Amino acid sequence: MAGIRELESLAAEFAPGPLLVHSDIMKAAAFVGEYRGKEAFLESHWKVLQRIAQDRPLWLPGFNYDFVNTGLFDVGHCPAQVGALSEFVRCQYADWRSEVPVYSLVGTGSPPTATQQAVLYPFGANSAFEELLAQEGQLLFYGSAYVNTFGHYLEQLGNNLPYRYPKRFSGQLITTSGQSRQVAVEYHCRPLNYHFEYDVDGILQDLHQQGIAKFLAPGNRTVISIRTRSLADYWLARFQDEPYFLLTEETRNWVVEKIQQLGRPFCLTDFEPAETTRAAG
Repeated sequence: MAGIRELESLAAEFAPGPLLVHSDIMKAAAFVGEYRGKEAFLESHWKVLQRIAQDRPLWLPGFNYDFVNTGLFDVGHCPAQVGALSEFVRCQYADWRSEVPVYSLVGTGSPPTATQQAVLYPFGANSAFEELLAQEGQLLFYGSAYVNTFGHYLEQLGNNLPYRYPKRFSGQLITTSGQSRQVAVEYHCRPLNYHFEYDVDGILQDLHQQGIAKFLAPGNRTVISIRTRSLADYWLARFQDEPYFLLTEETRNWVVEKIQQLGRPFCLTDFEPAETTRAAG
């Protein structure tokens, strides 16, 4: 089957911990052969991931953004909104779903440590991303373009970089067991109504040159693997001297100018009313 040998060769270098998989199954279709219907297509991709993961746990984003508008997150029933494979795994194969509004994960094996705190920080201390790093996990972009989700955890770990600001959303959490409790979720948002982009191509090129991002084959980014520990060590060191290096030049120019004018990092009221709620990545 096309690309399987290269995929297994890439997998031989995986870190020992869980694989956090971001997927675009249409762009990874070459790994599963002829299309025989949606369910079979999803099942085939899941088998490929199990094959290359070997005994490692598989984690996928179970993100559902409705909480910021509805104030309700039902762990067992709210769908994963970030791809057909994540929702398929949530319904068919997941052993757990993290009880965190907006940025929940689904996966196999042992779940990340749950917290009963009233305020949850999906990219902060005691988060699944912190545990992924502690367990020497791996990021795997399976047909998916690189996204900065784990990077948001590193940005927050990097001593509160000045270009994102914290925002809190409150509501009701219905747990897997059906229990209901009031929670708030807080994470760092990008500025509202301003052009704000990460330099994805530059980031990947840099990580590849550093030997941190591994591609399926030279010039082939259909699958990208990144060790979380290597990424964390590299970025946290760079943040000390280059806090804006992840941003495009256009974004960096206005961000630096505005921060210099303010004389401080961004805060929510620089861009939106304090009571406004919204989804933000």
